[in-house]
This record gives sequence, C-alpha cells and structure tokens, in this order.
Amino acid sequence: MINWLYEKLESMDYRDFYDIESEFCLAFCSNNRLMKDSIISVFLVVSNWSAASERSGVWTFYESENKEIIMNAVQYLENKGEKEMSDMLSKGINDYQNPKYADSFDFPQEWMEEADEIDSWIEENTDSIRKWLYDYLVANKEYIVNVISSVD
Repeated sequence: MINWLYEKLESMDYRDFYDIESEFCLAFCSNNRLMKDSIISVFLVVSNWSAASERSGVWTFYESENKEIIMNAVQYLENKGEKEMSDMLSKGINDYQNPKYADSFDFPQEWMEEADEIDSWIEENTDSIRKWLYDYLVANKEYIVNVISSVD
C-alpha cells in the first residue's frame, strides 16, 4: 500500500496533498512501532497539529498529544532549520493534562491566546505547511518504505 501511496503522491502537485494526507496518516498509525519511529512521528505531529487547527483549534491538539512526542518534533524541526515552524509548534506546549484545568476545560487565558496566535499562523501558512509535509514524505521515501516493509 505504501508504494501505491507514494505513486499517487509523486504524481500530484503538493497543493493537492490534502487528498491523500489522511491515507498516509492511516498507514502510519496502523502499527504502534511505526508511530514510535522518529521520522514518521514528526510527520504525524505536524500533520495532526495543522489539521486540529483547521478543525477545532490547535489547543485540542496540545490537549491530547503527548508532550514528549511534540518536543521531539520541535527538536527535529529546529535541527533541520525550520525555526519558525518549531517555534510555533513549541509555543502551545502547556500543562493541559493538569487536573486543575483538564477536568473543567478552564484553561488559562494566556494559553488560549497563544492557541489563537498559532491558529492564525497555521492559517496564514497552510500552503507552506502542506508543501513541507509533501516534501518531507518525498525526501524520506526510501526510509519510510523500508520501515513499513520491516513491520509488515
């Protein structure tokens, strides 16, 4: 299946990537070992981060995602020179799981303002995020195909 997805990916313009983005996510989430792979995890974090922003607001991503996984993606992005994206991704990391807030969804106003800023940034940069996701998959094709083949 992954080879078929890559054939589709490489035959389309990055602007149409959203047509198959969820299929890559499903392929990657089909096995816990895949989701723990650092290269695949970075893709899933950025994809889920931008998708959550579009659907319901980015704070829902931070509320449900593991902080360590986000921090690993932030570090990867920073190491690859994606400073602006890594800064925006790290900006929303807060203690959403703290029972003081989580039980009532009464998060501090500062967190919600940060989330609004991140949502605005994602909206303004949707095209570049889509291109980044597309290019990321293309650049890591051989690695990803090998990882998926090893768990099948």
